[in-house]
Amino acid sequence: MHTVAQWFNTAAFANPPADGVRPGNSPAVSVYGPGEIRWDAAVLKNTSISEKFHLEFRVEATNVLNHTNLDAVNTWFPVSQFGRVRSTRDHRILQLGLKLMF
Repeated sequence: MHTVAQWFNTAAFANPPADGVRPGNSPAVSVYGPGEIRWDAAVLKNTSISEKFHLEFRVEATNVLNHTNLDAVNTWFPVSQFGRVRSTRDHRILQLGLKLMF
């Protein structure tokens, strides 16, 4: 089971020897990190002020549901944080915009 403190079974890996010989048959990408669930949305409204002037109001949101997305997993030896999730990705971000076209 994946947890923030131990994303993968750290007992399945060993610290490489100091002499530089790296035995084993593990592929280069043997550990996959957490996925990402993110919904982005945008809403806009165009309004005519006159024949020449138009106004656009825009609201944009990234990660609308504010789902916590875990970031990279530490896979480097000999760090005490081996196997831990290091951080999280961006939280919900809202942006407002107003554009005058003439």
